[in-house]
Amino acid sequence: MSEPPVKYNVAFAKGHGLQEETIALLRAWTPDLSTAELTTLAVQQGLLRKATAQRTRDIISNHITPRYFKEAARPARYLKILLQAGLSTAALNQLFLIYTCRANAILRDFIARVYWTSFQAGRSAIIKEQALEFIDLATQTGEIPTPWSAEVRDRIARGLMTCLADFDLAEKGRTSDRKLRPFNITTLTALFLAHELHFSGLNDHQIMHHPDWQLFGLQPFEVVQTLQRLPTRFFIVQFAGDLLRITWNFSTMEEALDAIAAAEF
Repeated sequence: MSEPPVKYNVAFAKGHGLQEETIALLRAWTPDLSTAELTTLAVQQGLLRKATAQRTRDIISNHITPRYFKEAARPARYLKILLQAGLSTAALNQLFLIYTCRANAILRDFIARVYWTSFQAGRSAIIKEQALEFIDLATQTGEIPTPWSAEVRDRIARGLMTCLADFDLAEKGRTSDRKLRPFNITTLTALFLAHELHFSGLNDHQIMHHPDWQLFGLQPFEVVQTLQRLPTRFFIVQFAGDLLRITWNFSTMEEALDAIAAAEF
């Protein structure tokens, strides 16, 4: 029996990339702070300079928390290590994309089904009508259980287009159309994702088939090829037939992150 479709919600409409906000909050956050305490701190100190107090609360509650403060704040802890090591927003942007898509299935599926389909078909741009068609199809397939109003439908279509630019899959510009940009997984992202999946408890086969790789247009065999090109001081990859075996050189994610942060790519 097939699994029921993942439900999309309207919360995404007010989110988008939020990279600057994420950086500001991660810099201020410490592991002993709850999200409620972080929210109070952000409002009192005006950490999100362009946001009102109400908007700050909305950003943290509805967008930042689902992305980075789930699973005992594991994503926030990992990203803060890299941030404290001096990595730039640009270097971390693909990691922000991964966690944003985990929290927003609609963006994940839009990238997999529309962006990569368009890119692989040789198209030079995505137009907003494609986002609207994607939403309409999701309504038909049950991913949107109750049809959205025309206003919400349009707002989320624009948000999907904006996110493509926020995460460097497309050029910034008009929301009605976006010129596609070549989008390749970076060495840092591949190392981070492989280790993060490993230390989350997945076996090597599950890592190879994890849907996060599809954000970068990678199918399982291409994932293996990507891993084989990474420095062997991180892990050693053996692959024969459909059997993948990885010898991991670090015992904790924190050790891996320290090595990733110190590497020069």
